[in-house]
Amino acid sequence: RLIREAALRHNCFATFMAKPIANEPGSAMHIHHSVIDIETGQNLFSGPQGGETDAFFHFIGGLQTHLPKAIAVLAPYVNSYRR
Repeated sequence: RLIREAALRHNCFATFMAKPIANEPGSAMHIHHSVIDIETGQNLFSGPQGGETDAFFHFIGGLQTHLPKAIAVLAPYVNSYRR
């Protein structure tokens, strides 16, 4: 709401839809995930030689399990599915 109000004060419109205009490129909105050990600062997804760790694969498994149910909250606009 704050961002939309600020945009209106500058004669602009703010939207958070992934693709608000049909014939124009989308916002390319995407999210990067990482999990950092707060004690060591180590990225828990990257192993000593740079490969994936078990924690990484468990995280991906969790996304595969829970994302279908969460997508209604994470991508609430119809335009999110038009891409």
